[in-house]
Amino acid sequence: MLFLNYMDDMIYKILKFTQFFLKLFFGLFSRIIPKKSGLIIFCSDRYNENSRYVYEYMVEQNIKNIFWLSYNKHLSNHLKKQQMPYLSNYFIQIWMLMRASVVVASGNSFWDRYGAVSKPTKKYCLMHGCGPKVTEYHDDFKITVSKLKQINNFDFVNFPSPYGSMLGANIYKLPRDKIVMNGYPRFDQLFKANNDSYTKIRLELSDYLNLKISKNTCLCLYTPTFRKYDNNYTFPIEKLEDYNPEELDIFLKKNNIYLIYTKHPQTIDVGGWEKLENCIYLSYEKNQLFDISYFLQAFDVLINDYSTVSVDFSILKRPQIFVVPDLSKYAKTDGFNEEYMDVILGPSVKKFSDFVTQLSNYSNLKLNRESFSYKSNPKKDLRKYWCIDLMNSCKLNSDFLVKISKIINLK
Repeated sequence: MLFLNYMDDMIYKILKFTQFFLKLFFGLFSRIIPKKSGLIIFCSDRYNENSRYVYEYMVEQNIKNIFWLSYNKHLSNHLKKQQMPYLSNYFIQIWMLMRASVVVASGNSFWDRYGAVSKPTKKYCLMHGCGPKVTEYHDDFKITVSKLKQINNFDFVNFPSPYGSMLGANIYKLPRDKIVMNGYPRFDQLFKANNDSYTKIRLELSDYLNLKISKNTCLCLYTPTFRKYDNNYTFPIEKLEDYNPEELDIFLKKNNIYLIYTKHPQTIDVGGWEKLENCIYLSYEKNQLFDISYFLQAFDVLINDYSTVSVDFSILKRPQIFVVPDLSKYAKTDGFNEEYMDVILGPSVKKFSDFVTQLSNYSNLKLNRESFSYKSNPKKDLRKYWCIDLMNSCKLNSDFLVKISKIINLK
């Protein structure tokens, strides 16, 4: 056993050394390769988020030399079927990344396993979230510096509002000339949401999950986020006082409610929720093309803790419930931009009985109304994290990308 562990460790070190050498070689070689004007490559780790919406918009607008970098056979097959331009062959990926005028990502870094993207190529970060919890606080100062350096490697970083742009300068220490405000592409569809799109997307979600979702079914989305202090802390609802899983399932069935939940990729525990018939787990590993941003319109209630999905959902003006039994501890290990309880758009619950009561009230609200006109506390407002003037974000980001892709210093 010790010998096998030793061999595994040696193989890992050899692979890491080989990867380092290849990145160094491709990086140096890429610097002398002429960049192609207008060549834009999307380098996100998953086919979702803001990157997906801009990419699909640009393809729909017949903008040439737009590609999605695919590391996934399932995704490649999907893009091929949809006749969308993509790169899947390793050697072609390396060559095209060396030639790219712009690479695009949604997260804090762009996906380039080869080190083929060199300095002359412009790097554009669309960002993936902006809300009360956006911080780069870490107990380890070296990790904090590393994260800040990571996002500052981009030439431009996008924000969804003037307030968000200010946070970008303050939190990420970004120079002003790197900050742009083109809005979040995934918000466009939420600004246009109506009863017709609500009905249409619920039918699509019903087919996707193979669930019988009637007009009177109340759909709840539960989006617990990652805890730095405990990656087993998966479902805060289980931490509520007097929580009982059997009672939860009985309540959901009785009230025709489905609780559809996700798990943050970094959390480990999956709890015992798979035994609850009306709790449906959406695994991103099994549903690699599932995009929660698209299906957000189908949900009637958001159950949340600290995820910035609350900002997205606030555009729809629908009820939210906050399950935050670890608020003080989370504030110490992650942090907030402002007093969290002063801005959340819904009640926070500490007891399971309170949670059930709130969810029951919102379920009845759905049954008694033709459309949603839920009004939250006017003193609590998340609108500063999105801007009504940026309702055409796909076009704004597309125009910006085309512009910077044509002014690159060609060799």
